This record gives sequence, C-alpha cells and structure tokens, in this order.
Amino acid sequence: MYENNTKALMDMDWNYPEGFFEQFGQLETEEERIRLLYGRYKENLSRFEGIPLWEEGVPNQLENPGYQEEPGLYFYPCKGEAKGVVLVVPGGSYSCIAAEVEGYPVIRRLLQEGYSAALLIYRIKPYTQYESLQDIQRAIRILRYRQSELGVPGNRIFLMGSSAGGHLCTMASVHFDYGDREAADPVERESSRPEGAVISYGIFSMVSYPAADGLVKTSREKEPVVTRLQSSYQDRDRQAALFFSPEKHVRPDMPPMFLWQTCDEDDPRKLFVFARELADYGVRFEAHIFPYGGHGNGLWDGGSGTRQKDDHVARWFGLAVEWMEDVTERADGLKAD
Repeated sequence: MYENNTKALMDMDWNYPEGFFEQFGQLETEEERIRLLYGRYKENLSRFEGIPLWEEGVPNQLENPGYQEEPGLYFYPCKGEAKGVVLVVPGGSYSCIAAEVEGYPVIRRLLQEGYSAALLIYRIKPYTQYESLQDIQRAIRILRYRQSELGVPGNRIFLMGSSAGGHLCTMASVHFDYGDREAADPVERESSRPEGAVISYGIFSMVSYPAADGLVKTSREKEPVVTRLQSSYQDRDRQAALFFSPEKHVRPDMPPMFLWQTCDEDDPRKLFVFARELADYGVRFEAHIFPYGGHGNGLWDGGSGTRQKDDHVARWFGLAVEWMEDVTERADGLKAD
C-alpha cells in the first residue's frame, strides 16, 4: 500500500526551475510570493495519494483558507522491514509548506536509510498555530492507529521538522497526551507522544531572552494581517505566546530530542535556553550548532530545492539517523542508559 507514492517520489525532480528565485525576488507582496510557491507545491503534491487527517470534517474549518490544501498525511513506505516511521514536517513560516526543500529531499534520504516516512500537510495562515498543532497531534495518532495497515512499528514514530515545521514538532513534543481511552473516535484513543524528534533550525524559544520575532511576522505588507498569534509585550494574546514557547513546557516524560542549527540567521542562544530546560528536567538530547550556514536550506547537500551545499553542515542528517537508531536500541533494551 502506497508503494506508488515511493516510486513517484524517487523519480521526481523537486528542484525549482531556473529563474524561479529571480521571479520570486521581483514580486512585491507576500500574497504574490505565496501564490507562486503554492503553484509549484500543489503540482508536486498531486503526484501522491494522501490520507485525510479529519475524515469527519476539519475542526474549525474556514470558508476561504487561501493557498493551502486539506490537512493530510502522505505516506512513503521503504523497501523491506522499516526501522521506524518518520513524520516529516517542512517549514514555511506558517505561510506555506516548503516541501520541495525540507520535505521530499529529506524523505528520499530516510527511505534510503531504511525508514518509512510520512509528509505532514498541516494548516497554515490564516489558521492559527493552535490548528497546526491539532493536525500534527492527529497525524501521530493516525500513524499509531494504522501501524499494521501501513507496515510500520507503532512504537517507533519520530518527528523531523525544519524551521516553522521544527517549531511545530517541538510543540508536539511538549504538548502531547497518551490518548483518551473513552473517545468515540478510535484514533483519538491513541497517544500523540512521539518516540523522538529531530529539530532543524526551529524556534526553540519565543518569550525567554533573547525574545524571538521572526516567527511572528505575519506579512511583509505595510499593514500586516494579524492572525491571532503574536509575541511581544504589546500583544493582546500573551497567553498564546507563552503556550507556543517550548521552553516553558518542558516535562520529564517528553521524548528525547535532536537539535541543530547554524550561527548564521539563527541566534544560538535560543537553542541554549531550550537545551538548558531539557537538562533541568532530565530529558535526553543531542545538540549541534554549526558555525556557518544560513537558514532554510534543508539537507545542505546540493540536492534540496535551493541547491545550497555545505559538506560540513550536511553532516546533520547522518548524525540524526545515528541518533534515531540509538534511541530505538535503548528503548528496546539493547543498550543501557
């Protein structure tokens, strides 16, 4: 089941066509840029068979949600017995989903490493991040509920998210539950706690020093559209900013974490703030901060959509795979803590 997804992925070319970024840079408004990205994204996504997250209707569905697809999972089985399943969550500032850079290239590498993978299509603006969080929690439950059908071990579900997708994976790692055994919907009886999470240049701190500001910019227009989630002392929704600040919700039963970023464009002190909280609560983690390299270039191996390459930064993926294997071995009792 879903083998055709894997075949289509292995055969596709997700790189942006020549001249795409020149055209992108000439656009004046955020809506124009999002529309251009969405056209490419929708065309590529149509190659695959998806699994709806909400078969009985999307909660809090908007009549006109703009440039986005229905929330869903796109599953890609690996050959042979899967080591685990990785839910891949691309970023895009919660304004688009950068699957060509932080989705498809990552999934191809995971398949080559013996992991099955699923691409998460989650709700973005004008939805709030509350709905985005609902979607990733639901996706984890579905993977666990349908483990036999999909041929994946339900106790080896990892998250791998980049940028805003990394922030969303971090949120799912602190805001989880073990399922509602009394729920009428059998999917909701499943746990939403992942076994581990790989966070690539995510938002690790939003309200602790130094305060984050990049994630909460809703528009490049002179009069930005407010989407009910900001993060500053002038906000009318300070409670929301605190809720979406992962360092404020670390808990001892959360899954182990793999964190990485570069020093360019992302302040490493934000990662330090989150890592310190993990250490205080006794949560196992691995962290890497590379001295050079920007933000949003996926694998950094020259094969992602941006074609950016840095051999040193590109090591993050191999390290993350080793880490997932180590987490699994320790969970299975093959290694002692």
